[in-house]
Amino acid sequence: MSTATRADGTEQREEVFASGEFPAVHRAGLFVPEALKEPLERTLASTHGGELVIRGGDGSARIHVLKGGVAWVVCDATAERLSHVLQREAGLRRAQLRVVLRACRKTQTNFGEMLVRMELIDADLLRRCLLLHNARQLLATLRLRGPLEVEVEERVRTYDSTLLFSWEELRDVARSLIGTAPPPPPEPERLDGLAAELRDCTALVTVQAPTGVLTGVWPMSLREQVGVGALRECVDQLFGADLGMALAPASAAGGDRIEKWVFIQDGAIRVVARSPVDPQVVVMLAFDVGVGLGRALRDVERVLAELAIG
Repeated sequence: MSTATRADGTEQREEVFASGEFPAVHRAGLFVPEALKEPLERTLASTHGGELVIRGGDGSARIHVLKGGVAWVVCDATAERLSHVLQREAGLRRAQLRVVLRACRKTQTNFGEMLVRMELIDADLLRRCLLLHNARQLLATLRLRGPLEVEVEERVRTYDSTLLFSWEELRDVARSLIGTAPPPPPEPERLDGLAAELRDCTALVTVQAPTGVLTGVWPMSLREQVGVGALRECVDQLFGADLGMALAPASAAGGDRIEKWVFIQDGAIRVVARSPVDPQVVVMLAFDVGVGLGRALRDVERVLAELAIG
């Protein structure tokens, strides 16, 4: 334990990890919850790294670690996404980001690497945008209400070493963001364009977890029918009242309770799925009778990927 003296002369204790690098409490007030400290230190010290999955009372988060650095942080307790940072800091348009994402899917190339390859952003600015994104997500993660559940999943991932951030660098930027709020995200585009690209899709609904707020409803006839923000009514329309009773709260919980649920009713496929990239994105899709399960699931993955960029 080490101590620091407050302005009033009293002592404030700081508990430090064995490595001496990770104070639990900073003078600026950044607090690393007890449940997260040991798994975080262990994963950062690991040769292979891994993915920390954190679940709290009001949301969930994931921290991707590789070679002692932090590559990616995402938390569903904040509405800001990397696409918002890229639009704000690098002046990129959402349409450009969609093109990049499609190219990534075709070539299996990392999103950041593709941005640089297509000369939409230089490497230094990309790193700055990723640092701001990860710091904001980390701050939201550390503010999750307890008690926290933390799991470490062993995942083999590859990241450009220049896009890995030391804990100290990430922590210091997150600390500088305390007391600030992220700028409001850009006005979201309607789902019409995305839904129009899906053959035989009859309904597309997006939900923000864990708030359960409807963020998009297509077609407009469905939106007019269920009203704004009426998640339960929307689920009832797509799945029926019996399933709606269970699905509405599960759709709101999102990051904790949904990976992918598939329902087949009278030959028509309905899917509820959570984005593996952005846990706050939950989608519900309905397809016409006769659409094959394989094609429906591919369309779901496509929607999740495109919506995850904001």
